[in-house]
Amino acid sequence: MRKTLDTATLVRDVHRHCWEGTPSAFVNLSYARGITEAIPRLTPGLYQDILEYVRVLRFDKKQTATSINRRLSVLSRLLKYAQDTDQFLYTGAIPWLKHRRGKDRVILPHEFEAFTEMARARRLWLPEAYLTVGCKTGLRPVEFLGLRGPDFTHDTIKVPEALSKNGQPRIIPFTDPEIHFILRRTSQQQYSYRTLYQHWTRVMSVLDLDRPFTPYATRHTFATRLIEAGVSVVVVKELLGHSDLAMTLRYVHVSPEHHKEAVKLI
Repeated sequence: MRKTLDTATLVRDVHRHCWEGTPSAFVNLSYARGITEAIPRLTPGLYQDILEYVRVLRFDKKQTATSINRRLSVLSRLLKYAQDTDQFLYTGAIPWLKHRRGKDRVILPHEFEAFTEMARARRLWLPEAYLTVGCKTGLRPVEFLGLRGPDFTHDTIKVPEALSKNGQPRIIPFTDPEIHFILRRTSQQQYSYRTLYQHWTRVMSVLDLDRPFTPYATRHTFATRLIEAGVSVVVVKELLGHSDLAMTLRYVHVSPEHHKEAVKLI
């Protein structure tokens, strides 16, 4: 295990072995290059270097907490790879920033139908496809776009380590045959998250909802529906691919009707 490590070399290794060919490769590399410029070498004083990196992003470059956390997520992935390959061990913390919850919420049934109809009217198949798959499997957009033939069967999705946000593979079962049809179609194309988001925004702009929702709202919907159906939060955590329960609980938005039903049980 080395005491110092060249960050640029580490980025090249991670890209070659983990990111290359995935839908998130361009974004990850963009963030990683910024990290390389700010932290050219990993050293025992890395925690202070990370704090300074965050300070510059937050106050000098006026980045949002969400944007900074995305960059820290890439840094965390780099450090994990360095540790797994016995190149560098970082024992400090990642200074994640707290941020206000945005537009990610539960998608209501009538909103689901309206979005689907509008996507079909505009002949935008990709956002309709992700809406269906995301609400029924909890796949992240990048995971959905990066799956290939060996990663799924007629009733099971195997999210590979290279696509998973926490670097851990996971298995998601499903029962709707439409999901298999959608995955077969998307796996034969090289769609990017940029394309998905642009098409999603085009559909959302003509719906004119009081509370628009982003692609990530599908994961919130998936988590909430499972909890409302009585599924253990631990199981929901595993299906979403979260590292801790606290993150999973942020995805759950139980309706007032379920509060009333819960009280009736006592």
